[in-house]
Amino acid sequence: MSSQTATILVTDLVGSTEMRARLGEEEGDRLHRLHDRLLYDAVESHGGVVVKGLGDGILASFTGATEAVAAAVAIQQAADFHTRRHPDQALVLRVGLSAGDVTVQEDGDRVGTPVIEAARLCAAASGGQILAAEIVRALSRGRGSHQFSFIGELELKGLVEPVAALAIGWQAGRPVGAEIPFPPLLAANDRLGFAGRAQELELLEEAWKEAVSGVRRTVLVAGEPGVGKTRLAAELARRVHEGGGAVLYGRCEEDLGVPYEPFVEALRWFCEHVPVEELMARLGRFPGELARLANACHSA
Repeated sequence: MSSQTATILVTDLVGSTEMRARLGEEEGDRLHRLHDRLLYDAVESHGGVVVKGLGDGILASFTGATEAVAAAVAIQQAADFHTRRHPDQALVLRVGLSAGDVTVQEDGDRVGTPVIEAARLCAAASGGQILAAEIVRALSRGRGSHQFSFIGELELKGLVEPVAALAIGWQAGRPVGAEIPFPPLLAANDRLGFAGRAQELELLEEAWKEAVSGVRRTVLVAGEPGVGKTRLAAELARRVHEGGGAVLYGRCEEDLGVPYEPFVEALRWFCEHVPVEELMARLGRFPGELARLANACHSA
């Protein structure tokens, strides 16, 4: 076993048992998988490591306090965005943060006072709140422009001394692709449950994460007709859309020789759902060429 200085993040989903009872097992499982994806994506995209699941939450470790705070905010924003889109499947989370020396066990688990503090602060938080120990603010030293509000010295179970606790403010955000609906033609391919293709789906999700981080990625899926290529792509697309990403879809008709047909179809869907005043800026470096290609953007 070894020790390291880390910032620990602990989350908990409020009212999970009641929600599962209301939704049923199948829909409850789907929502739980979405919950896990949102949390894992937020942690990993900010350089953290998910140490383990905690049933209705996670325990994650970061080498930097600023990154841990940013991940906590991203988690709350992602949960809030989902809740506003699906109020009947609300994801209400509480988050606790602490920092200090922890022991890394052989199985990768972390133990130590910061872990206990983070877990107890998470339990003390209300739904939608992030509570952090004072040391987290001290370590971040103003980086990230996050707002800390002192709420008092809290007596936490299992700790001898009170912990100076602060609430971290966050604002609801709208992901860039939030206003673009999921393409109906693609939705027709995900009516049946998805099974198998775990390795292929993992590769696609990894490419998507790299693209989100700014790395250009193109993935080609090949195979015989009927093996499930479109269903695989639809599963990834649904997960991306649930996380706030923009999903565009275009296809080639075998009997039609329309130039650039899949790109025209995808661009038209984009143009129809982006506010006119934002369209040209959102089309990137060559908006005029794309607008003419789509033949749906002349009003911009």
